[in-house]
Amino acid sequence: MLTAIIFPGVVKRVIERLAKRFARRSLRAAERMEKVLGGVDRAHACMIAFGSPKGLLTLLLAIVISAPSHANKLLAGYVTMRILGIPADFTDILLLQTLISFLLYFAPTPGGSGLAELTSAAVMSIYVSARVDAELHADLALHQQLRNGHRRLADILVLAAERADRA
Repeated sequence: MLTAIIFPGVVKRVIERLAKRFARRSLRAAERMEKVLGGVDRAHACMIAFGSPKGLLTLLLAIVISAPSHANKLLAGYVTMRILGIPADFTDILLLQTLISFLLYFAPTPGGSGLAELTSAAVMSIYVSARVDAELHADLALHQQLRNGHRRLADILVLAAERADRA
């Protein structure tokens, strides 16, 4: 992907050569390769536009605009620990929350978010000492439940729609 961003012309030529080879095999393959080449031309134009000063400015603005959304997720653990009176290093908690958020991408089902909760508890146990009572554990679990709630809701809605289609 990085190659396509830095050298869009080279990637376009490689894909065009591969498409032409496949197109020689049959008429049906040639028709499909025409569609592929149309998509490649569009992607190439987008990459060229993306590499322009206006495109790079748009990228910078997108990063700045999305920062509060990511901060909401990544700083929630730090804020929760500070509210509960647990001393925590800002950078360490930020990195741990980033790790947990990254791992959530590999938990595609509603049940997989339980894995994220266990991972969060294991990772945060470095900062939460053994003397902390069950109420604090419940608060941290509630924090993870709230954080992952939107994913669960989306999964439930998708599953409900699929079941409705089957019926």
